[in-house]
Amino acid sequence: MNALEDRLRAALKAKSDAVTLDETEAPAQAISTEVIRLVPDVAARPQRRIATVLAAVAAAAVLALAVGTLVAGGGDGSSAGRVGNRTEVPWNRVGPGWTLVQDTTHTTRDQQGYPHLRSDTPERLLLIDPSGVKYLISTVDPQRWLLTGWSERTDRALFEPQGETNQSSTSVLVVDLRTGTNRTVTAPGVFFSARFSGPDDQSILFEDQQTLAVYSLAGRLQARFSGSGRDLFPATVSSRDGTQIIVGSKAGLAVRDARTGQLVRTLAPPIGFGACDNLVWQPHGELVAACRPVKPAASSLDLARLFMFSRGDTLTPARTDPRLVPGTTNLGLRQGYLAIQQRSYPLVSRADATAVRVGADGRQEPVPIPAAFDGANWIADRGDAGMDTVALVRAKSDAEGYRDALASWNPFTGKVTELYRAATPTGILITNVPWRDFSG
Repeated sequence: MNALEDRLRAALKAKSDAVTLDETEAPAQAISTEVIRLVPDVAARPQRRIATVLAAVAAAAVLALAVGTLVAGGGDGSSAGRVGNRTEVPWNRVGPGWTLVQDTTHTTRDQQGYPHLRSDTPERLLLIDPSGVKYLISTVDPQRWLLTGWSERTDRALFEPQGETNQSSTSVLVVDLRTGTNRTVTAPGVFFSARFSGPDDQSILFEDQQTLAVYSLAGRLQARFSGSGRDLFPATVSSRDGTQIIVGSKAGLAVRDARTGQLVRTLAPPIGFGACDNLVWQPHGELVAACRPVKPAASSLDLARLFMFSRGDTLTPARTDPRLVPGTTNLGLRQGYLAIQQRSYPLVSRADATAVRVGADGRQEPVPIPAAFDGANWIADRGDAGMDTVALVRAKSDAEGYRDALASWNPFTGKVTELYRAATPTGILITNVPWRDFSG
């Protein structure tokens, strides 16, 4: 048993149905809490909490892609662009193409060159429009919270704790983007993932390998039931209408009632496959999950395969789909599916990768990779795809002459737009969450 399992088991023994809620409606600025150092990921960017970093490393051969690019500047998203305030946001236009970013302007570096957050420099929560115009929503205490979710239904952001966690409870921070007010919900037990849940995103779903617990924003325990038993996240998603929770398991997917946790049905994996996780709703409305063979070949590096678990909004047992090309990074956008094939890792030139648009019949149409893809190191992840564009994160900030940056690429128009660039040489992009419509 490893240290993580020890912590999980100890925490699960201490769980109860009690919950503590701090509903103080105060501006989400300079939130007082202990200082905890973020753990940098393999790209020297503390983008995900440690459990998710481990999951990403384990699934990288199938679900992640490193891309080399030098993005052409666009809009006011450059470091010299003016940053507006929260009251200037045109909320009626917030939608596809908008992005939430958590960053900091100053870091220190260790002997290996990895950046570490400074306890005296607040982290910023920025809302960025599709052209790169930035708005400061709030600031968050350094080294404490990590942006992980965005509810398009309620205009709220969700922050999970980062670094060493309390051994008996887990807190999350919910920030209202329109007002800047915040609240924290503390649930008993050590959970390694949290997300908005329910028909109107009025609940928080806490997750670990063994247990799922749902609490309302008012602090009431709504349901507690068995988790996926899987090490990889995300292992759960809500149904399109929010009334059900779909859980990855060792044998396909389990569908549970979001209010009671009662098992409604199971969704079988394909023949020869068992454990499924990494659930993602695509903008078209299809549920995609990664499943692993029951008896993988010893020499196989590509263990996971992507399968469809729905037809429209209707959940179904797993099936193959010609739009999901094996051995590639598959990105579902509103305009269609994109498959990217990498020839080397990391990619430093557009010649090292090919991209194709994949039709419903499996027909592949080449998609030109822009010349801007030559230059520095970038990372694209299917989980970071928006409604129409692919998020490209430049995850390095050092003396080589370039800074952390975020760009969007529309593979069907070829347009590349720089949304964000670190304002200072010591600044870093901590994480980014695109606007996604999950309402169906």
